Parts: sequence; structure tokens; C-alpha cells
Amino acid sequence: SPKLVEVYGQRITVDAVVGRQFSEAIDVVRRFRAENRLGEVVLIHLGDNGPFSDSAFDTLMTELADRQVIFVNVKVPRRWEGEVNDALIRNILRYPGTQLLDWKATIEGSPAELRDGMHVDSYGAEWYAYMVSTLLPVAL
Repeated sequence: SPKLVEVYGQRITVDAVVGRQFSEAIDVVRRFRAENRLGEVVLIHLGDNGPFSDSAFDTLMTELADRQVIFVNVKVPRRWEGEVNDALIRNILRYPGTQLLDWKATIEGSPAELRDGMHVDSYGAEWYAYMVSTLLPVAL
């Protein structure tokens, strides 16, 4: 998150918590909406800590129906990596206008390292911020 804030400044709010499950995003979105802090563009990178249900995805998308939503897939050395990435693609296809950022391909094709197979080092954080900025121009 520090690299994203460095790139976007006050135009971005990052809400990152260690160990967050996909289903917890629903309450986060509701809280941000109630506090009038929900951006027009919402970037969601969840699934590193386990799979999610289609119904959780649907509930989240109901909460974000009036926003541009971008999901980031996962690169995590866990048995659910493929399940999460497949579920993202399957569900995103059901919601026209929703987008996917391919973090898995980006980090696998970069010289950046994941220190333990999933968490970025400082160079990896720069790659992540660059990947996001290719879809969300800094001028937003």
C-alpha cells in the first residue's frame, strides 16, 4: 500500500489487513459507503487467504453495482490459488464492465521476487503499483 499511495497520493484509500477473507470485503464496502469514502473505482485483491463462494461475489457486486470494479487475481503457493483465480474469471464474466488485473502473470514475468512465494519485497511493490497504474492512470 505505501507504493500505491506514493503513486496516487490523496486520490487513493487503501484498506489492507493481514489475513482478510473475501467475505469480509462486503462489510468494508458497506462501511466505506456509509462514511462516504467509497471511490468511483474499487480495486479488490482478495483470495490469498482462501477461496470464496459465488454468493459472496454476488453480494459484493450488489454493493458495488454503481462503481467500476477491478479484481486482482492471486499468486500464492497454496492449494486454492487455481480455485480462486478460476472463480474470479468465472464471476467477472457474469458482470459486464468488471475487470481483472493479472497479478499472477505480472509477477511471474517480472524480475521482482515474492519473498515467501506470496508477499512482495520493495521491488515487487513497485511492480504492483506499476501494474495498477497501467489500468488506472495516475491522472485519475
